[in-house]
Amino acid sequence: PEQRSFVEAVLRTTGSSPLLVSGRRGRGKSAALGMAAAVVLQRGGGHIVVTSPSQPATWQIFETAEKYLRDEQVIRRPQPFELH
Repeated sequence: PEQRSFVEAVLRTTGSSPLLVSGRRGRGKSAALGMAAAVVLQRGGGHIVVTSPSQPATWQIFETAEKYLRDEQVIRRPQPFELH
């Protein structure tokens, strides 16, 4: 229920609106962001940029997005310390 509301809020965010997500560890933030990213990409939403203090901190987002995306969608994970 909480994750669904969060995903819906993310989907209402426009490209010109920054989105800050914070909360205690283990609350499902990364998984919810992964679900929302998958929906945005399935709707033809372009590129999604994720920042975090470390690359491993973003892996849950990518793992969850991959689960929800169709086969034709591609997830690219940059190598450590690679800038795009």
